[in-house]
Amino acid sequence: MSPGVILVNRVASRYAVSYCGIILLLAAFLPKLTALLALVPAPVVGAALCVAMGRQVGAGITIIASKEITSWLDYPSFWAQWWGFFLAAFLLPCQGFLRCSWETA
Repeated sequence: MSPGVILVNRVASRYAVSYCGIILLLAAFLPKLTALLALVPAPVVGAALCVAMGRQVGAGITIIASKEITSWLDYPSFWAQWWGFFLAAFLLPCQGFLRCSWETA
């Protein structure tokens, strides 16, 4: 289970995740349950995701800061983290050039 999710919910039980999985499986096969879940307003979902992702990032920074780094090249997840930043910073502004030929403007 993710440390950020545990920080937000204060629940570290596998049973809670199992129940959520069952609800999602039921929602896949019961359209009325899906419609009920779709009634949650978008700002509420957005706020919940902002809180959850903020705590997730905070947990990641805490884990990173807890280790002493002697060299940035020796840090195992350095390349994985900065690759995401590279994609967002350099490739997203170029998405007009990367558009596939079958897409229409």
